[in-house]
Amino acid sequence: MTIQTPTSNPAGADAPLAGLPDIAVLNKLAGEFFAALPTGARGVPAGAQ
Repeated sequence: MTIQTPTSNPAGADAPLAGLPDIAVLNKLAGEFFAALPTGARGVPAGAQ
């Protein structure tokens, strides 16, 4: 019996595409989070990009 992991997903080529919307949502939420921080902290996301 094989344990399913993201790298052994039978979906194959569809697997990476399925994850893209989630990454976009996380990036959007991260942008909103950092935008809500005091201006002195805004250098952190810029350095991460």
